[in-house]
Amino acid sequence: MRENYRAKGGVEVTDEMIDQWDKDADNGIYHGTPGKLVVNKPLEHPPLYEEPTVIA
Repeated sequence: MRENYRAKGGVEVTDEMIDQWDKDADNGIYHGTPGKLVVNKPLEHPPLYEEPTVIA
């Protein structure tokens, strides 16, 4: 089942539009204008020792 979505400002975005944007991006075509880059950093506590953090 295909769904429709509402973007910021109430613009309707269909699955077909998303599929086309995906194909375009694969070919180096990017729609729209760049906006502010938002980077979400994971929440973590500061290191307890002077040793580097090891992620298991």
